[in-house]
Amino acid sequence: MAIGASGSFPGFLFAVLSACEARELKALVICSLGSSMYGATRPGFTVVDMVREFQEQGVLSCRLLGYSLGGRNDRNEALLFPEWGPLVMAEARRLGGNCIMEPTLEASVAWCAELYEEAAGASGIACFVGIGGAGVTFGGGEEGACFPNGLTRRPFEEMPQKGLLRYYLERGIPVIHLLCVRKLCERWNIPYDANPFVWRKMRP
Repeated sequence: MAIGASGSFPGFLFAVLSACEARELKALVICSLGSSMYGATRPGFTVVDMVREFQEQGVLSCRLLGYSLGGRNDRNEALLFPEWGPLVMAEARRLGGNCIMEPTLEASVAWCAELYEEAAGASGIACFVGIGGAGVTFGGGEEGACFPNGLTRRPFEEMPQKGLLRYYLERGIPVIHLLCVRKLCERWNIPYDANPFVWRKMRP
């Protein structure tokens, strides 16, 4: 199971990794340091730190293959706030390890795919899970935001032109896309933005 996750939805990432543990699936992870305002945005405790901490505690047996900078083109560009740029670079220097810093988005996609396939070995990649809005996952652009939530088994019209979701679909490998939270909640009848603490206070 190849997993590409931005820092925007750490809860989704660890739900997927927990499911992999429960089903005894081999989870191969590449993270992106980029995140939206309410993701893993604390310097010193990025999504990469979270994965490493769970590994060190023996909670997860996934393989963290590397991480990229995130942002547009996977190059730390066009962030929500300009001051985030130097912070992301500082975090990359602190984290060390395999930081993916390719010159173009296409090169970043190719390098991530090579890392996944090398780690998977002869068994190959059975499924790709894309979590969050990293450009390396869905390719960026408006069409990327329209990628269907959940499981997609085959290519379709108006797919994003770049990204790992398209890369694997074109090779006959199913993908799971986890991004548009409201739509996922509506599909599975889960309350959206429900605050359990407020709900308890309002109960008679």
